[in-house]
Order: sequence, then C-alpha cells, then structure tokens
Amino acid sequence: MAITLGTDGYCVIADVQALHQQRTFTTTTKPTIVQTEAFITQGFQNINAVLEAIGYTIPVAVLTYTESAGVLLTINVNYALFRVAIAAYSAGVGLFPESATAYREDYNTALQALKEGTMKLPDAPLEPDFLAAQNERDPEGEFNVDDDGEEQAPVFARDSKVHTGRQW
Repeated sequence: MAITLGTDGYCVIADVQALHQQRTFTTTTKPTIVQTEAFITQGFQNINAVLEAIGYTIPVAVLTYTESAGVLLTINVNYALFRVAIAAYSAGVGLFPESATAYREDYNTALQALKEGTMKLPDAPLEPDFLAAQNERDPEGEFNVDDDGEEQAPVFARDSKVHTGRQW
C-alpha cells in the first residue's frame, strides 16, 4: 500500500525516513514498509479525528493549504516515528529508544495545542456551521436563560454578607 498524500496520510515514507535517517524501510525490516505506512495512516486518522472535533474540514487538502501541510506533516511524522521506534523495540531490534518518548510528546503536545486553540492551521478552512455551533455553546452574558430566551434573576445573590445570622 502506498500512501496517497492527503488521503492516507499527511506525510509519506520518505518524510519519515528523512527524520530517521539511520533507518530505511523495506519488506524485510522491522518494522516493515507496510507496517510503517499503516502507522502513517493511523496517525492521519487520529489527526483528522481531532481536526474534525475542533471544526476543520477534513481531510485538509495539503496541496491547496500548503502552510497547514507543513504543520500536519510534522505531527504525522512524529506519530509514525513513535510507532516505528516502539515496533522496532518490540521486535527485539535494540533497546527502548528515548527518541520514542520525544516523538510521542511532540505529537501529543501538537494535538493538545490544536484542541486548546493555542495552535491553528494557518490556511485550512473551518466548517461554516461549526462557528455558529461554537458561538451557541458560549453565549456572552447569558448564564440563566429560560426556554423563551429570557434571562432569569439568580436564585442566590452574590453580594450577601450575612447568611443564617452568621457573618461571612
């Protein structure tokens, strides 16, 4: 299975090998090229799940939105390299690589930043109806609204200094 950029992954085998230059992937390596492509696709699917949850149109058309393509490539490569390192270790090829932890942390940090909104895809489109739904979830100034949209007075006053005869 060859990776189709933007359909199966935000990176390809050559991108993974470029960052992990001491490895090449073939049908006989551990992990194999097929396993590594599967890691790329798993990362792609995980990334898309997050992107869809935060409102981006998925998959991101990386040939069109080239600024976002670089961000997504890095995230996808980090996921694939983390999985490659674990697979190699599991197959008995060397000791547990500390780089696996770093790749996993970079991957998780990037996804968390996307979720929290501290990192955005600079040129990727958001779903139009997502923005409306997002605004509806957090209406400004309305915290106690009845079914007709009328704001109701709070049950307890915030400025009460006396409660049941005791000073607060």
